[in-house]
Amino acid sequence: MATEFLKNGNFSDGLKYWAAPEGFDPDFKPWPAGDGQSIKLDATEVTVSQFINELPDSTLRIEFDVHSADVKIDEALFVIAVGGYNKEGALNLTPIIGLATKEWEHFSGEITFEEALEKCFVNLSAPSNTFRFSLSNSNSNSNSNSNSHSRLASQFGPVRFANLSLTMIDAKDSDQTD
Repeated sequence: MATEFLKNGNFSDGLKYWAAPEGFDPDFKPWPAGDGQSIKLDATEVTVSQFINELPDSTLRIEFDVHSADVKIDEALFVIAVGGYNKEGALNLTPIIGLATKEWEHFSGEITFEEALEKCFVNLSAPSNTFRFSLSNSNSNSNSNSNSHSRLASQFGPVRFANLSLTMIDAKDSDQTD
């Protein structure tokens, strides 16, 4: 049986267990694929967080559903960060950066922490247009005239998150992503 580290990952109890900025409006709506509801994050650099005392030196599976909450935006940037501090106080952070489309999409992946962490967190955000991140590597020394495979994220808008979970998985279950 997997150990679940997030509480209220489907927001069925509103923002219980989640920290949000004062005055934040989550604009809850039913999550169409199951129980619970979705939360809307505007591209105003708002971060919603859940704090976890400890995470083991283990492989964890993170899963969530996301979509662009603005019908005029085909793809909207989102960031989920999972991290904490080791015994020496150094930050260990794993960012998950992606594009939310107009349709609900399910994301699942693995995060491996080489050492146990304390004072851990999971942050959800939809960055504003001041945030820039290359979504793929580019070779700036290339002399070719071909189209670059590098793309700078240009769509900033609200995203909806639902059905979040962060679980410890057995080694035998590792590398079985959806």
